[in-house]
Amino acid sequence: MIKIQKKNFNVEEEIKFIKEKYSNVGAVNSFIGYVRDLNNKKDVTYLDLEVYKEMAIKELSKIKDQAVKKWNLIDCLIIH
Repeated sequence: MIKIQKKNFNVEEEIKFIKEKYSNVGAVNSFIGYVRDLNNKKDVTYLDLEVYKEMAIKELSKIKDQAVKKWNLIDCLIIH
């Protein structure tokens, strides 16, 4: 599943959903990216993000499909 959203989410709730959906899963792996406080030796004071939703879904779907195939994943959730 791919979610593109502006709203905050709770990682623990997302993991709980996966655990409830797949009782046979023994592990969940996650990657969480953070904004650095410096970029090119300058303070980062804000981010202004835009997304072309259709393109993002297309590209994230490719990444998800490759990961599922490569590592024989039961499921994959991407929140962007």
